[in-house]
Amino acid sequence: MMNSDVNAKVDLLIDMVRSLDVLRVAETRLLMIRKKPLLDTNDLTYLFHNSSRTINRWRIEGILKGTRIKGRWYYKWAVVEPLL
Repeated sequence: MMNSDVNAKVDLLIDMVRSLDVLRVAETRLLMIRKKPLLDTNDLTYLFHNSSRTINRWRIEGILKGTRIKGRWYYKWAVVEPLL
């Protein structure tokens, strides 16, 4: 009985460490995105947890204003930040 309690606590600790690792990765990616002068559709899908199709629909509907450069869409922080 005591052995199963220890195993349960170890499993819980392992889960907590994994969660911290996931949070660190997310924080690092967010900091990298924050430093960019322009955000692309991939950045926005990460920030908003939406598909690229949703981001494109928002652009078409006028929710997001973007600029097309060499076939790719880019967005300024000033446009994105109020939506977060």
